[in-house]
Amino acid sequence: MKEGEALKLMGRILINGRLKARTGLRIGGSKEVLEVGGLDLPVIKDPFGVPYIPGSSLRGKIRSLLELHRGKGKFEIEGETFCTIKDFFERYNQLFDSGRELRIKGSPCCCGECEICKLFGIPANENKFPLNPTRLAVRDAFLDKDHWNECFKEAEVLGGTYTEVKYENSIDRLTSVANPRQVERVPAGARFDFEMSLKLLDESDVDLLKTLFEGMKLLEDDYLGGHGSRGYGAVKFEDISIRLRGRDYYEGEGEEEEVDKAEDLSEVDIENIINTVKGKLKEEKEGTK
Repeated sequence: MKEGEALKLMGRILINGRLKARTGLRIGGSKEVLEVGGLDLPVIKDPFGVPYIPGSSLRGKIRSLLELHRGKGKFEIEGETFCTIKDFFERYNQLFDSGRELRIKGSPCCCGECEICKLFGIPANENKFPLNPTRLAVRDAFLDKDHWNECFKEAEVLGGTYTEVKYENSIDRLTSVANPRQVERVPAGARFDFEMSLKLLDESDVDLLKTLFEGMKLLEDDYLGGHGSRGYGAVKFEDISIRLRGRDYYEGEGEEEEVDKAEDLSEVDIENIINTVKGKLKEEKEGTK
């Protein structure tokens, strides 16, 4: 996008599917009531007591993994700011031998130039030309209750609820005294319906699909939510559908078009999807001249 050009919506790419918990999943909620013998760490639930995955948790995890993978971020040390981990640590090592306590801070990348900034946007107070409004919207992912009722209806240990309670102990290294706690989590096998929307403000925005799916693959090999180092939070994207809504759709003159379907991420042909979407946008643009 060139300086002086107005932002113009070309369309949206919708990505829908299922997010399956391969191991117990725990995204923390708040305790409204303190009960003797109650749960120490409850999960987040909707007003009806059904657990869900906040879009902010899914979006934030994908972004942080992409930044870690590419060595990006906003790193501050003693008032100096760096956009890569490499540059930050070079400066850190220079100051480390000074013997004084260093003031350091890390936050999301806001360089305004990389694909991550274009995909996720940057804070308004950090914005500069070229403007980088958020392209990606991630909805809250709600539990597939039909699938749940089919798979867990005979699970007596759940007692008719949507979560399980896992008992854990931390051991005092000196006294060997156990400190038990009760951790609530969604059991392995549960499925959530996820939805993402990629706003297209320029034809080149279609290429951001490659960055998004890269982040989704990184998430599958990492974890979502808390306690990942203890086995929680392994997830898998399944039954993926990718659709395009062009300008004509919003103007009431066109229809939504299915671009691709895949059982999982391994079947997604991202290059073919990008070329297909660009071709359809070009056809629509030429048809309106």
